[in-house]
Order: sequence, then structure tokens, then C-alpha cells
Amino acid sequence: MIQKYPEKIPHWISNKEVFGEGRDFFDKFNPATGEVLARVAKGDKKEADEALATAEGAFSGWSQMHVSQRAEIMWKAAALLEQRKEELAEIVALESGKPKKISIGEVEAAVKCGKFFAEEGARLFDIKEKLESTIPGRKAELRRRPVGVGALITPFNNPAAGIAWKLFPALLCGNVVVIKSHSYTPYIAVWYAKLLKEVGLPSGVVNILQGGGGNIGAALVADRRVKFVSLTGSLSTGA
Repeated sequence: MIQKYPEKIPHWISNKEVFGEGRDFFDKFNPATGEVLARVAKGDKKEADEALATAEGAFSGWSQMHVSQRAEIMWKAAALLEQRKEELAEIVALESGKPKKISIGEVEAAVKCGKFFAEEGARLFDIKEKLESTIPGRKAELRRRPVGVGALITPFNNPAAGIAWKLFPALLCGNVVVIKSHSYTPYIAVWYAKLLKEVGLPSGVVNILQGGGGNIGAALVADRRVKFVSLTGSLSTGA
């Protein structure tokens, strides 16, 4: 069962809750009642810069960790997620307005994703693939390497699974991320970050920002420290 839905929802930077110096907030409404459910920290370029600097600083240590160690953390996260699926499903239902039964199914899909990348992903990522060269006396080899800092822009209509499908493969492959929560479902990503901290994810590997696409999303995708973007959203968001 959900312990308590927070009255104020923070950003998550350096493995801790952050509300920002300006202390600006926007309302998160309950889709079932129309009432204000929580006040959400409203980020801007300053918070984006802080999150990106934190992620960039964590990249070296996380990317150099052996893939089997990263996979172990992912497996622990997936296992703990499975244990607490009722809690996360309640948050999904509360924030998105989905029925509890459908929310449970979504969280179970997130668990399957985590376990898949912890097992198969680790095995495949560690393979060095030799390729035939067309030039005599030469050899070619394919090696998979982490890319760097990723910006993950998440959907509101499939929030728990939508985060998992982006987060687990990115982390398994040695990348670090800054997640922009959807303003309709702001707490789910923070819940994930707290769970990952509990299973031993190093500080700075996952960071969460709250706010709209016009400020936070735009600040992330325009920053040269971001090496890849994973987006699920509308055509206007993509543009």
C-alpha cells in the first residue's frame, strides 16, 4: 500500500530531493476529482544545468563499472519493484486516473523489462562481435560502449512502464540519465529514483526534473552535454 502521497513533489538530483532556490510550484490535479493533489516543484534552466552537471560527473564511475555489476543493481531494482508493485500501482492509478487492475498490469510490464535487461541485456552487451573485413590482413570488431548523458522524456499515459522501458536499458549499458517527468504524472519517476537508491545505485546516475516541455524539455535537448534523447510524446513535443 502507498505510505503517503507527498503534498509537495520535488526534483531529484544527486540522490536527494531538491525543490529549487526559487521554490516555484505548479498544481498536480487528481484526474478523478479535479481537486489539487499536490504541488510540484517547477524547474528551469538552473535546475536543468545542476542535474546535467551531476549526471556528467557520475558518468565516468558508472560507465567503467563492469556490466555484470550494473546488471546486479538492475536485477535488485526489478526484484524490489516486483515486491512493491501494489504501491507503485496505487500511485499510477492516483496520478493517471487508470483503474487499479490496469495499473498493476503496467507495473508488471515494468518488472519484466527490468529483469530482461538485467539478464539478457548484460549477456549481449558484453559480447565483442568480430566482423569479416573485405580487405585481406585486416580485422573488424564491434564493441558496445556507453554513450553518455541521456535525456529521457516520459509519457503520462503509460508512466511506470514508459519509464522502465527507457531507464533500464540506458543504465544497463552504462549511461547516466536526466528524466523529465510528465507534469500529469510527476511522482512516479521520483519513486523509481528512491527505489534505485535503496538497491545501491550510485549518486548522480539518475536525476529527475519537474516542469513543462517549454522550459525543462527545451533546456535538456538544447544542451551539448546530452548525448542522446529518448522521447515518448506528441508531435509538438517532438518538434
